[in-house]
Amino acid sequence: MNKPGVCRIFFASVLTVLLLTLSACGNFMKDKIPRQQDFDARARGASERQEKAIADAQFEAAAASAAEKNDQETEYLSETKSGNDAAHASSFPSPLVSAIDKSDDSHQYRSKFLLAAWELISQQRCTIADFEYMGGWVRSTTHGRSVYFTYCGGLHVNNRIYLNVISGRIFRQ
Repeated sequence: MNKPGVCRIFFASVLTVLLLTLSACGNFMKDKIPRQQDFDARARGASERQEKAIADAQFEAAAASAAEKNDQETEYLSETKSGNDAAHASSFPSPLVSAIDKSDDSHQYRSKFLLAAWELISQQRCTIADFEYMGGWVRSTTHGRSVYFTYCGGLHVNNRIYLNVISGRIFRQ
């Protein structure tokens, strides 16, 4: 038997397997090494996020401007601004607190919602049952991001009461 021939075949097959393995490994690693296209895509994503943040800020400014304009043309239901003082939930009836906790964005504006609701209840414009029925304050889709509404006295547009959480104004349209 020719040992050098067998050895050549063996080494050739080992070399082939080794080359195939390295080739597969190279293709695998090629996916793991960042390419310029990846960096470009990340940069585009970051700039898109920055543009969105700028657009959101401009929208907020426009909404605040519109709210200020509305302030001049609107019938206010409160003499003072609500929500500037810290509201402690323990100082309000628990049914009101649980109704307000169901409001849109209650985690962010809970104290302002409680103070405004209590002011409306004190003026006898709303009842706790109104807030329980509505589930607190609902974010307005027509007045900007900082305006919420509820109904007091029935689900009719004339019974809709708005709260601007930035200015603290309570108004009716």
